[in-house]
Amino acid sequence: DRQRSLDLFVQKVAWDDWTFRLESDNTLDASQCRFRQRFDGTTIDGSVALIQDSCSSRYRRFTMTVQTTF
Repeated sequence: DRQRSLDLFVQKVAWDDWTFRLESDNTLDASQCRFRQRFDGTTIDGSVALIQDSCSSRYRRFTMTVQTTF
């Protein structure tokens, strides 16, 4: 079960050689869940030994960079 993710950026060039960039990663704070089953022996026997249900989320990040040449 994976939620939608959204990465954005806005960039502006000013004063001929100054570049300003604002970035946002994982703006919607999406997470991903995984369900796994481990079996004793083969899967056809159907003997479940372990059930794993885990969710994880990538952090939300905002970045501003300024670039120019000297």
